[in-house]
Amino acid sequence: MTDSNTDSVNTSNLASIDFDKIIEKKIENKFNQVMDILPSPENINIPKSIPDYTISDIYNGIIQTIIDVINEMSELMSERKYMSNKEYREKIFSIFLNQKRRYFLGIILIIISFILYFIDGSSV
Repeated sequence: MTDSNTDSVNTSNLASIDFDKIIEKKIENKFNQVMDILPSPENINIPKSIPDYTISDIYNGIIQTIIDVINEMSELMSERKYMSNKEYREKIFSIFLNQKRRYFLGIILIIISFILYFIDGSSV
């Protein structure tokens, strides 16, 4: 009689272990499906605050901003014939006042003002 009790206990333990593994596997699959839907950390772009920028970030941002502004201005100049003066001004302002570029354009304007100041001072 003890063997039958032991067999029933062993089979119940095996059945519960297999059942737990099945549930665990289903939960893991659902979790993986949710993780596939959510954006990965590389795709999330959280804007940095000013103290978080490194010199390398500032340099790369300034160079990229200059390139973007030149490209967008050249596209705008090529389309100038087909738009009104108001529309043209609005697009110029939108190029220079883009939210992503404001910080870097401010740094560029400061550098240009220093250059102009020293050029003006050397001519006197």
